[in-house]
Formats: sequence, structure tokens, C-alpha cells
Amino acid sequence: MMAFKAVDEFLRLKNWTSSDAKNWNIAVKFLMARKFDVERAVKLYTDHENLRKKEGLDFINVNDADFINELESGKFTILPFLKNYPVCALFTVRLNNGCSSSSYELTTLKTLIYQLDAALENPDAQRNGINFIYDMNNCKRSNYDLSLSQKILTLVRGSYPARLNKLFVVAAPFWFKFIVKVLSVLMREKLRERVLFVSNEELRNQIPPEILPDYLGGTAVLNHTNWLIECNKLVTNKASTCSYYYYSDDSSSSCSSKNNSLEHKKSKKMQKKNDDDDEFNENKKRQSSDFLDIEEKKNPKKQLSSNSPPNLFSTKLLTEKIEPIPFVNYFQSIQNVDLNDKDGFSIDELVDHVINTGAYGLSDEFKLIRNQPITSSFDAFKDKENAFKNRYRDVICLDESRIKLTVEKSESNQYSDNLLINDYIHGNYVDGYKQKNAYISTQGPLEETVEDFWRMVWQETVLVIAMTTKVIEQRKLKCAQYWPLDKDEVLQTNLFEIKNEDVEDLDDYRVTKLTIKHLSSGKSRTIAHCQFLSWPDHGVPKTATQILDFINLVRKNQEFYLKELNTDSKWTGHPLGPPICVHCSAGIGRTGTFCAIDISLNRLNDCKTVNIIDTVNKIRSQRAQSVQMRDQYVFCYLAVLEYAQKENLLVEHNDLNLAQIFDNLF
Repeated sequence: MMAFKAVDEFLRLKNWTSSDAKNWNIAVKFLMARKFDVERAVKLYTDHENLRKKEGLDFINVNDADFINELESGKFTILPFLKNYPVCALFTVRLNNGCSSSSYELTTLKTLIYQLDAALENPDAQRNGINFIYDMNNCKRSNYDLSLSQKILTLVRGSYPARLNKLFVVAAPFWFKFIVKVLSVLMREKLRERVLFVSNEELRNQIPPEILPDYLGGTAVLNHTNWLIECNKLVTNKASTCSYYYYSDDSSSSCSSKNNSLEHKKSKKMQKKNDDDDEFNENKKRQSSDFLDIEEKKNPKKQLSSNSPPNLFSTKLLTEKIEPIPFVNYFQSIQNVDLNDKDGFSIDELVDHVINTGAYGLSDEFKLIRNQPITSSFDAFKDKENAFKNRYRDVICLDESRIKLTVEKSESNQYSDNLLINDYIHGNYVDGYKQKNAYISTQGPLEETVEDFWRMVWQETVLVIAMTTKVIEQRKLKCAQYWPLDKDEVLQTNLFEIKNEDVEDLDDYRVTKLTIKHLSSGKSRTIAHCQFLSWPDHGVPKTATQILDFINLVRKNQEFYLKELNTDSKWTGHPLGPPICVHCSAGIGRTGTFCAIDISLNRLNDCKTVNIIDTVNKIRSQRAQSVQMRDQYVFCYLAVLEYAQKENLLVEHNDLNLAQIFDNLF
């Protein structure tokens, strides 16, 4: 039989003995979750174990006082069980105190996975998957925890041995519209399709009312206390597939027990896992018969065998099979907010988002962005031949978007220096608003890479360099002096001659007019070097006005020198001109913030909407680690709102006190 073969293959790949029925049942549970695809089931098991270890869910004391209190709160529970229908889990947001501490989140996650583990001991639950109901009736913004929501999503979307069928968000308040836009950027398309926004009435069309509590329009009477008693029996049963995740320590009165070492606890866990093999093996025949059920789809079992966990979900009202109700997409409860919508916030909605989200919420947003894994390769960065060209060992340069320097034959013949034939420079193309490769984000040149920097500027027809660092900051060298400082001064490299034509010193920045002459061709080009002088490393300027003025200065110079370029040789690229070269020291913090603000302002002027989290995510996909610090991310919001206020774009918040709002955020 295919099912038997799949289990045997799973056990073989895990190097588990097939004579142990507990191993057998664990294999069945993970195979069911992946439709008996062995490779995917093994990966799911590995991901599940790794997640539990990462989040501290691999060893849970069921007698811990905080754990018990959280269980008894009723915040999370399992609804009455229906034959041949998914398990329905209910999370009631208004019962959450909104605390964002890691210990509180961990305790909540422990109670959630504890009850899911118990429910999943029922083979019907393994077959039919999970519907997750996120009840937001009468909840306040203070009840919502963005970080906790992300962890719950991570748990149920792909790292738990039960398929997530649908996630229902019930009666979502208007402010949750902004959270949805944040989360939707980080959701995969497949998960987005499973998230449904419904009202209480619409939920009854999605979930059989017989298992819904009365306050959600159902007829079921929930007994959470009895359910917790059954949970304890299930997860501590030696025959259960999850018992080795749990232990009982009566002496513990808090989340951490001073009297018991971790090593001692782990030994108890392993003892539980390997105990009483004979007792486990009695269940093997029952599970084997269930496999025939799944594979052949004939004569489905109507009742569990006497050896299975008790059917604690059933109610007397339910004597007949209820067919699953077809699912329909609903978004009316939060004014038709589509998870696939990328139109972003109107400027007044952005104000609401900042006010309602607050300092903790924006910090959580940044954590979501920062914690996204880097999936692109960076082999050129890791190449030993290029190591001396990297200013920082922990600031990578992605292969897919990196600038590749070209070499003319005459150059390679004239110079034997390897610097001139190597195509690597620590810089990446970054797309702007409706403009591909609008920026070059790069590190501040090293003494060894000054030649490469000017090769890049010449090759990419750069007309403006936006430098957001000083050469020396806090007695540390942040960037080489790669351009001539004083008027009429000339800097010469192997390939270029750079002359300072003029310098204008302003309060917060310096503008230098430079002429670059390509020595082998004799051609020359005039560009602007704009240096911002008031931006601290790993920080933000004192006011957004400074950076807004600087961005305006850069754009005006780009426009001016583009016209000058067109008088000599017609520019055939994007109407806004060649890429603007932006750099700080590492080329990610201040550089990324500059690009994010500029993109957001261009978008705001064009279509009156902004989506900062989406903008920053896209920048980071091309220039890894861009917008390096939490304060830089928050500063993007401040700059956009200050610009909108200055340009009289605010309608509902025209008397907004930005200084007061952002004093609370920084």
C-alpha cells in the first residue's frame, strides 16, 4: 500500500525503528499534513522541531503557574469537534493584554500549541486540518500585539503538522486595516488566499453554527475547563505523539524554576519519549487501518477505535455528518481591504497609522522587515579576490542587482593592474518609483576602490552623487577622500582626471561642481557632488526639513545636469535621467533611508498614497540591509508626514503636531 510505503520511507529517512508505534504515529501525523508526500513531510517535521526549539516550545512545564493562568484566561480554545470537519481554533483578541514582552508572548504561544497538540491527537483532526478564528469583537488597539500575531502566523502557516485551511478575522476594527497592509507585505500569496475577513453574520455562513459560541451567533455551549482537563490527559499520555514536549514540575511557580537545571529537565524529556514501548505498539494496528482509509477513500471510519484518545469534542446535538460549507472571500468588515492591495495609505491614513501604532508598533514593523531572511546569493562579495574591496565584512552585496564594471580593451592592454580588469564593486542598482535602476546604492569608497568608483560613475553616466556621510566621523575614517576638495584642485587616477570647478558651502550640505575627463577617449562630463553634513551615523537628522531640502537639492541638480547632458549627447533612457549615486559609509543605513524617503515622496506626488514598509522591503531586496536602524525607519514616516504638512496635503489632520508625536517615537 502506498500509505504504508510512505510511512516506512519516513521512518527510514529519520532513522527511526518501525517497531515503535509512537514513531509510526508521529510519521502518520506529519505525512497526513503533507498528503503523504514523504519529502515534504520530513521537511515539515524538521521545520516544526526547529521552530519549537527557536521559540522555546520544545519543553513545556504543564504545572507552571503563568502557563496555567494563561490557559484559564480562555483567550485561546478549541471549539467542539465535528466528524469530517476541520478542527476550529478560536483566539479572542480582547482577552489579550497587549503586553509585548518576550516572556508574555512565549507563555501565550505555549498555551496555544499545547491545545493544538491535544486536538491533533485525534486522527480526524489530522485528516481535515485547522480553521483558525481570530475574534476581534470589542477589542482595543492595546489588546493587539503585532509580534505575537506574526509568531502565530509562522506557527500555523507552514511549521505545524496540520494544514491551515482558512484563517478567519472576525469583526476587524478600522485601525486593523493598517496592520493588514503591514502583514500582507510579508505574507506569501498562498497564505493571503486563506485569510478571510468576515463579520459575525458572515462567520455563521462559513463555520457551522452548532460549534460556534453564542456571542459569535452559534448555539454551542463551551466548557473550557473540561477541555483543559482533557488536554492534560492527552499531552501527558505516554502513547501520545506530543508527550515528550511536556513535563510536570510541581515545584515550579513561575516561567523559570531555580531548583531544576535544564539538563535535568532534558533527561526527563528523553526518558518520557523512550518509555514503555510495549504500550505504544498496541496502537499500531489502529493507525494502519486508518491508512487504508486515506489511500483508498473507501468506507471512511465513522468512529474512532477504543484505543484512540477520547472523543472530547462531540456534542449531543450533532448526530449526523455536516458537510463543510464552501468558502467565500469577504472583506466588508474593514471596508473592502484586499490583502493583495498595494495602493498603500492615503496621507491622512498614514497619520492614523502612526498615531494608532505608536512607538512599539513601528518598532514591530521594523522587526518584521529586519527579520526577513536574505534569499539572494552574494558570491562575488564572498570571493576572496574581492575581499579587500569590501569596507565591512558583515555588509553584503547581492549578486542579482550588483553593478558590474566593464573594461575597454585599450584599458586592459594599457594597465596590468588587476583593479582595472575586475568587474566587482560594492554597489547595487535600486529601483525608484516607476523608474528601474533609479539609484546606485554603494559603500563609501576605500583608498583601494577610488578608481573603481569613478569607473562606475563614468560607465553609468552618473550626473549626481549624493553623499550622506562625512569623511571622518567621531575620529573614524568613514570614506576615502575620493574627490578634490578645493576649487581648481585636480585629482588624477589611472583612467580619469577629476577637477573641482566650484564649491558652494551651505548650512547642512556642500555642493561641488566636478568635471570628469576620461583620459583614453578625451571625453569629459560635468556632475554635481552633493554632500549632506548633518546626518549622524546610525542615527537621524535633527529635523526632517534638513533631509527634505537635501533631496530637493539633489533632484534639482539631476534635472540641471540632465539638460546639460542632452545638449552634448541625447539621453535615451528614463526621462528622470541616469541613476543617482547614493552612498554613506556602509551604503545601507543613511543611503537606504534617503532612497526610501525619495521614493515615497515621488509616489505621494504622483498617486497620493504611500507604503513605507513595502518600499523599504523592495529596497532591501536589491540592496540588502538597507534602512539599518529602527530610528531610520521611523524617520521615513516623519519625513513623509512633514513634507505632506508643508505642502498642505493633509485634510483630516491639518492641525497635526508632528513634533509632539515623534518626540514620543524616538
